[in-house]
Amino acid sequence: MHRGYWGSRFATNLGNDIEGQMINVLRNWGKTVVMWNMALDPTGGPTVQHGCGNCRGIVTIDTSTTPATVSRNVEYYALGHLAKFVETGAYRIDSNSFGSGSIEDVAFKNPDGSIAVLVYNAATTQVISR
Repeated sequence: MHRGYWGSRFATNLGNDIEGQMINVLRNWGKTVVMWNMALDPTGGPTVQHGCGNCRGIVTIDTSTTPATVSRNVEYYALGHLAKFVETGAYRIDSNSFGSGSIEDVAFKNPDGSIAVLVYNAATTQVISR
């Protein structure tokens, strides 16, 4: 069985990662986002004794094929949203967020002066924000 089965819905996991692991952490004094497992095999290993029994890595590496295959998991794409535009040395700046179940965001000013904003719309209906 492929590990990480507890969160098998890509869209739900993407929203949970962006809202819970990124926006909420960074809006509440967090200085970084850490995903525990970088790369795991299809059985969720390697792991330490009594470690996570159903974790998923950012990528899954399957060495049973030749050549080995790398599958990008939802965490890869969630981190990619943030890492593509928020540069090393950026600092968080003020932004409006409308709370869980609506528009949530976190904003940064990059060293070159550009602004990067990660936005997540958790609303069940269309929300227009200007």
